[in-house]
Amino acid sequence: MADRRSLNVIKKMYKKHHIVRGTLVDVLPHAKYMKIVYRSTTKCIFESFWATYEGDQQVKEAKANQLVHQSELFIMKEGEDIEAMYSRFQTLIFGLRF
Repeated sequence: MADRRSLNVIKKMYKKHHIVRGTLVDVLPHAKYMKIVYRSTTKCIFESFWATYEGDQQVKEAKANQLVHQSELFIMKEGEDIEAMYSRFQTLIFGLRF
């Protein structure tokens, strides 16, 4: 009896895992998919995304330094209107806030 219950629990976990993995894979652009295609579990996929997009303190500092550098070199591009320039500037500032 206990074996049947544990088998049912495993089946439910397996089904949930594949639903979540399928959802993640379906929404990814091809280039991002190619980075995680070899990952076997949803947890591995999540950890890969977390490391890439959040990262540890060293990654966060490097991203912040890059944004600061970009803001120091910020100029209006040739043929760019003021709204597009302002939008790029806001994106830089938003990145620095977090």
